[in-house]
Amino acid sequence: MLALAALALILPAGCGGDGGGEPAGAPTGTTYRSSLSASNGEELERDADRSAEGVEGASVCTLLPARVVRRIVGRPDLRARRNDSLDLSQCRYGRGRAVVRVILDGAADATRRYFNQLSEAYQKFNTIPSLRARDVPGVGDDDTYGGVGAFWTRGRLQLVAFHAERIARVMVNVPGQTDAEAKRDAIALTKRLFARVPAARDG
Repeated sequence: MLALAALALILPAGCGGDGGGEPAGAPTGTTYRSSLSASNGEELERDADRSAEGVEGASVCTLLPARVVRRIVGRPDLRARRNDSLDLSQCRYGRGRAVVRVILDGAADATRRYFNQLSEAYQKFNTIPSLRARDVPGVGDDDTYGGVGAFWTRGRLQLVAFHAERIARVMVNVPGQTDAEAKRDAIALTKRLFARVPAARDG
């Protein structure tokens, strides 16, 4: 009986939560998502696991604040929603049918992957006018192999661009906009994004 009583006193000391804020029984390394209000009022989602926060720790929603996107596309009602993972960050700015989606890809071997995407767009969709890749100089790294650092796809309302080992995909779909206006806004957003992206890792 004395031995059992001593064991009962010892066991609670090794049990219970550690006050770390994770739900009991959750596996180690689980990413928890919480809602927060940014300074300009929009609701964002943030990862509690900071190791999975975007590209070099940067999120598109931070690099391109909603107020900037609102001004560029002329929609003051857009709200931002963040979705980040390791080496990839996505921010969706939307309201109703108006959607702007910006993806920043910082995973390894970006130069080759961008060139493959560009080559595939040329080869696979060259006979489909709405899906044909149209070169957009002056946005990305035009000196990369392939000869152009960005291309626009009218049927997707999407600009894909490459700069400093980063691939950006910017889609602008705002009711009432023409293709030229959507392309103009996507270019403006991409240039601003590239001006603020973190430096690429060495090697």
